[in-house]
Amino acid sequence: YVSENFDGSIQHYTNDGVYLGRWGTPGGGPGEFTLPLGITVDRAGSVFVSDVESNTVQKFSPTGDLLARWGGTGSAPGQFMTAFGIAIDPSGNVLVVDHHNFRIQIFSNAGDYLGMWGTKGVGPNEFASSHGMTCDARGQIYVLDFQGSVSCCYVQKYASPAVPLRAVSWGDIKAAYGGKGQHPT
Repeated sequence: YVSENFDGSIQHYTNDGVYLGRWGTPGGGPGEFTLPLGITVDRAGSVFVSDVESNTVQKFSPTGDLLARWGGTGSAPGQFMTAFGIAIDPSGNVLVVDHHNFRIQIFSNAGDYLGMWGTKGVGPNEFASSHGMTCDARGQIYVLDFQGSVSCCYVQKYASPAVPLRAVSWGDIKAAYGGKGQHPT
């Protein structure tokens, strides 16, 4: 699955790159997208998409049928100020980077609010400019955060929500843009 940011759609491909179809249209309503950036798939094949402009998360069947939608703009639990990265933990819970609220929010697979952690800053459990995240098979959570400037990138690793293991400097990400960079040791 690929989110097509500028035409408000999700494209579906096989693992070999064969195009299977698309769904979604531009807009802010159910099944529509204004700027879909985060996308992930759970073990059952459901597709979750976070939209940074409508501040929503939408859950779809593998064929694009809308199953659930939640969020909205704001700072209350369950609301977002730029719903960015999205991941599924081994229990099937949905974790969402709430970029401008400087937190990670946790939802059930059906979209029920379960909790959150984080605040603005550059220490453990603090986020300056988080963008992406993933979970591994053991349930450890990795959050990508730019701290200080776009050339200083960190990955914070958690044993579980709000239980930090360590923050790892990922070096100078200018390498991704043609400059010289470093990699962690």
